[in-house]
Amino acid sequence: MRSGPGWDEYANIKKELNPAMENNGLCWVTKEEFFRYFPTIYVCAFNMTRLKDDSYVNDLKNDFKARPKAKPTPQKAAPTTQAESELGPILVNKSSDPSSPYRIVEETFNGGVTYFKMNREVVKAKSIADGVDEFRANPEKYLAIQYQNNMVEQGWPIEVHTFTFYYRDGTEGIEVEVAEDGKKTLLTNVLR
Repeated sequence: MRSGPGWDEYANIKKELNPAMENNGLCWVTKEEFFRYFPTIYVCAFNMTRLKDDSYVNDLKNDFKARPKAKPTPQKAAPTTQAESELGPILVNKSSDPSSPYRIVEETFNGGVTYFKMNREVVKAKSIADGVDEFRANPEKYLAIQYQNNMVEQGWPIEVHTFTFYYRDGTEGIEVEVAEDGKKTLLTNVLR
């Protein structure tokens, strides 16, 4: 806030920062406010000594090396392996095993999963496709698996994949609010 009471309380900071009291889009907040509104911070290298130069202009093009332009990728057939799928959508086999007493029910949703009792495991940095394969192979162990659709639709790198296994033992009353254009998928193993 340009004219907030904190400036009077911390006059020495005001003097050091010498804030412009104009509506220029800049704001000053306390540490507590900052971390409440910005829980994640991304850091990049920047030569901070330039900020003391009176002629400094916020022009960062000289401070960062330009990324090489990506070479166009030739059109390929649909990916057949996990390594190939990293270039595009990841193929996830959601089909039920016809010889199994369980069938897979797919639901898409936007909100969270509600439950009466929950036994789950969040898995990170493992392929969602591999997680679904494990889920399909062990219907007695896993009640459900949940993942974010854009991770597979956009071919996100496996190191950022996250999904949740819901174990059959210890989970009761699991429900989702289904949405046609849901951002998440829940696959459930149900008895035929």
